[in-house]
Amino acid sequence: MAKKDRIRVKVEPGTFSSERSVSFEVNGQKYNLIVDEEAVKDDTLEVYVIAINDKEDKVLIDLPRETFTSGSRIFIPRAALLGM
Repeated sequence: MAKKDRIRVKVEPGTFSSERSVSFEVNGQKYNLIVDEEAVKDDTLEVYVIAINDKEDKVLIDLPRETFTSGSRIFIPRAALLGM
């Protein structure tokens, strides 16, 4: 079962008033996506943890929407989770 968590992001206005443009970087890779404003709070983005790789200290997260450069699931360092 997926667990909710949050990651730190840079937030900017979206095209519509109910949207936000968010961006973040993981291991030198930049990610950008447009999300509903409800997914953003205090410069953090709600994500779902899908799987944990203890060996490499990474987690597979599901983003609220697809990024402009990849799908909606990416690996990030476990330390990037804010543990909320």
